[in-house]
Amino acid sequence: MAKVHCISNRGIKHELSDQLLRRIRETTSDAADHILATIKNDSKCMDFQFNRHTTSTNNIFDYLNGGKLHMPEDICPQKFNEELEFWGIPETELESCCFTRYVSYFDNLQVLSVLEDGECKRNTMFEIVATMAGGNGWRSVQARAWSVMEYPTSSFLAKVFLYISNAMVLLSLFLLVSSTHPLFRRKLTKDEWFDYFTSEEEELFDDYWFNDTYHDASVVAILRTCISNYL
Repeated sequence: MAKVHCISNRGIKHELSDQLLRRIRETTSDAADHILATIKNDSKCMDFQFNRHTTSTNNIFDYLNGGKLHMPEDICPQKFNEELEFWGIPETELESCCFTRYVSYFDNLQVLSVLEDGECKRNTMFEIVATMAGGNGWRSVQARAWSVMEYPTSSFLAKVFLYISNAMVLLSLFLLVSSTHPLFRRKLTKDEWFDYFTSEEEELFDDYWFNDTYHDASVVAILRTCISNYL
């Protein structure tokens, strides 16, 4: 009678065929060491108890039996990474539908780590600046000016500086946008038009200027194109 090897994960039993055992042995993983060390050649059934994530274990056994590797929806990618390391399976074996979510998680984790490091350095620098500002001399003046410009919550003067700087930015944006409105445009005089041209262009188009004012400055670009084509 052929030997049947079984392992039990949280009460769910999995039969291990010879092919599956061979694939587990090839991974040289922690799971392979634990399972193979428990198998007895003279036993017809081996019941190996272990406690891993249930859905992940099912998916991993499907993969080891020749299927495709998918990451369950009910597991954190970091926890699934631990499962892959336990079974000795490279993360590149994940199908593309799951690999994108898996990689995105670790990318976001890395970004959060960088932000936390930056916040930590910022807090450390704030403490250094606050200590310097409490002293005397030129270094103290520099530290106070720095705290006003870099740390809006450090003092009342820093808040005033923040509000004024934000107001100037908003005013600049308003002037930039409003300058494109027809209400703020005016006609160019003949002398102002000629400021756009060289002396050769003025002689060539001198007869064109039959009126002292014109409406659209974009005509300059059209005229320059005509001049370049003419020359």
